[in-house]
Amino acid sequence: MAYTPSTLTALLKDLNISESTPNHTDILKHANNVLKANKTNQEALRTRLVALLHLDRYDDVLSTLKSTPIPEAAFEKSYALYKTGNLLEAANVARQAAQSEQSEKVKRGLVHVEAQAAYRSGNFGDAAKIYNSLIDGGEIVATNEDFDLKVNRSATEAQLLWSGAPVERRKVSGDELSAFETAYNTACIHVAREEFPQALILLKKAEDLCNALDLSEEEKTEELAPVLAQRIYILIKLGKVDEAVKLSENLDIRSISDASVKYIAANNDIAIKAQTTPNPHLAARLFESNVTKPISAATAKPFKFQEKILSRNLISLDLQTGKYQAVETAAKSLTDESRSVFSFAAKTQGKSAKEALKELQALLSVEEKKGDIGLVLYAAQLQLELGNITGATETVTQLLASVDEHNKHAPALVGLLVALHKRQGRTKPTKELADASEYWKNAAHPNEDLLFAQALNLLTSSQQTDLSAAGELFTSIRNTLTPSLVSAGIVASTATIDLAKAQSYTATLPAVSDLIKGINVDSLESAGLYVPSKKRPLEETESSKKAKQPLAKRKRVRKSRLPKDFDANKKIDLERWLPLRDRSYYRPKGGKKDKKKMMAQGAAQGGKGGDDDQPEKQSSAPSALVAAGKTPAAGGLAKKKKKKAGGKW
Repeated sequence: MAYTPSTLTALLKDLNISESTPNHTDILKHANNVLKANKTNQEALRTRLVALLHLDRYDDVLSTLKSTPIPEAAFEKSYALYKTGNLLEAANVARQAAQSEQSEKVKRGLVHVEAQAAYRSGNFGDAAKIYNSLIDGGEIVATNEDFDLKVNRSATEAQLLWSGAPVERRKVSGDELSAFETAYNTACIHVAREEFPQALILLKKAEDLCNALDLSEEEKTEELAPVLAQRIYILIKLGKVDEAVKLSENLDIRSISDASVKYIAANNDIAIKAQTTPNPHLAARLFESNVTKPISAATAKPFKFQEKILSRNLISLDLQTGKYQAVETAAKSLTDESRSVFSFAAKTQGKSAKEALKELQALLSVEEKKGDIGLVLYAAQLQLELGNITGATETVTQLLASVDEHNKHAPALVGLLVALHKRQGRTKPTKELADASEYWKNAAHPNEDLLFAQALNLLTSSQQTDLSAAGELFTSIRNTLTPSLVSAGIVASTATIDLAKAQSYTATLPAVSDLIKGINVDSLESAGLYVPSKKRPLEETESSKKAKQPLAKRKRVRKSRLPKDFDANKKIDLERWLPLRDRSYYRPKGGKKDKKKMMAQGAAQGGKGGDDDQPEKQSSAPSALVAAGKTPAAGGLAKKKKKKAGGKW
């Protein structure tokens, strides 16, 4: 017969003496033995709940509390609800229990559960407030609680940025960069801000810190999986597809146990392979096995912004594999601008870009469809595929003129128009960007990236009013963007108008020695300067595409089709189809009347019409006409021989 201590206190005492790590299986077994004798033993019930939590048997915890409610077990209940995915209920239970809890330790534990539930449900703003309140107020009551709070706060900040919410920059402490978890989360913050060079440095540091931990090789591989996934994502964003493919070979997606890491890494891996070896049918199968199934089986579902991307990717794969009915059905569940785009793309059923654009332009001619942002951008994309940059620019410009005030100044739309202008070779600042910066400057949540772009535009001006406005924009965003960049902008904009202000920011700029470190001056001097062409880039039209293609071999013309006086050694006159008077080498025959007309015309254009012995001055015709050989005859008259006086013809 198995030994069962008389009390749970004795049991726990025996376990603490015999083992450094409690055996929760034995604790559960002994607690169950006590409950057989007394089902209402509160100490045995609480012990059983704690043991079940340690054994990850969360459903058993909830079933136990359902059959035997324990008011004091609010923490255990909220935690089990959180782990089973009942996030809203978990947050409510933890919040209500914390308000009446007397023990500071239990109360902080309940607040931790509420923050975790808010984080997993995508309420990152609420989670950030809770974590900041725990860090700023209250006494640390649990081992390593301060470290856990820093880890969770940095993770919440990264998710806030990824979801599009503004986050004020804060100075990262040295101890945060000396631990694997916080270094990784800080790298994710830079990834979310698209500050990829800094992110790569921190990811490398996080990898080194992980390798230095006392873990087995399997555990290190598991911990480094999200680090590799982030590095691959950065390389894709930087356009370094070959490096991303090479690095992805080190990431075994099938061996990743964390479902949330697995389906994100698998999605990115499929995206890489789609660029290198496009095969939509293979990609669809991989997406089903490595993304869709893990999501359905996982307790931790994707966040809303992740779910939106993954659902779009699935619809795109269905579209590429010809599942048009499935695409139309899935598009109905979408709530953003992509709904109309996927619906229209499914109806075209794989037609060429030219045919699809023709149908789309006919659809956009309907009044109610003119303001459909998704369809208009789809039309612009098709125009770009066909090489019609001017058409795409006009399409986007007309869209901005037809939408409401908020969408008119949307950073994505304005940024697209600015990019198209640059593609056309335009150098003047875009009016739409200036208007949008005025709109966002006074908004409750200013868009820092757009204001930064407008400030850079104003720096190109030499007007003091523009430089002053640029300085104001840089100053307004100094706490949200990279400090060194903003400081450089403030110095550049105020150096000529407010020297004292400029000098106050020079101390925050990186040293010149650091900026030029690793630069080979001699190789730069020997390479010379690159002078870009001032010509506007030609559009890639159908005719220009054909012109780039190699000329086909000329067919041999039969002799029966050649003229009778054809001479193969004689150069063919390329202007033979034009009337004689329109050919470049045509010169009219001179007569008395013709000569007088020509002399009068020459005098009017600056030639010497009074004396035929003198050569006439060059015509004032435009140089382009001269170069083209189309100068009026009076502009370049040759020296004539005088006609003797007297006598008749």
